[in-house]
Amino acid sequence: MGLDVVVLTHIKKTAITYDDYEANEAALYKTHMRLEPHMNFTEQADDMEPGVYQFEKAIAFYDGSYTGYNLWRKRLALIVAGREPQEIWDNPDPDIPFVKLINFSDCEGVFGAQTCKALAAEFHCWGHAVEGQSPEFQSIYWEFHKAFQTAATTDGVVVFH
Repeated sequence: MGLDVVVLTHIKKTAITYDDYEANEAALYKTHMRLEPHMNFTEQADDMEPGVYQFEKAIAFYDGSYTGYNLWRKRLALIVAGREPQEIWDNPDPDIPFVKLINFSDCEGVFGAQTCKALAAEFHCWGHAVEGQSPEFQSIYWEFHKAFQTAATTDGVVVFH
């Protein structure tokens, strides 16, 4: 088990109920997904309502262990803020780059379109700072950049599950 990160493009909320979705999931899973903002991180979801959403494409961007993601996130926090993630979790200052990513669940939740745009811009601006980091760190960094950029340019969302 680990963290899977998926971008859903061109999402639209449907009238399909959770019960109907679960009863028909085999027929719907390629074009629909049940999305619920994480209860502790609703700000990142940009006021998105829980529900079943239709999407045009589902693109997998990251599939790794929780430990690997947390080590990567810790390194990112140290690079951009000079702080451990715990310090950022305890005081999520909105002026810290990537605060909406660092101060987020490591296993589930949704980033709404506006948050995706903001994070894509931060990934773009901070790209120079990852030079000299390990190839693995850089690969994950650019993978996340691509995920948030894709969501930002397709009225999509990034989903952790």
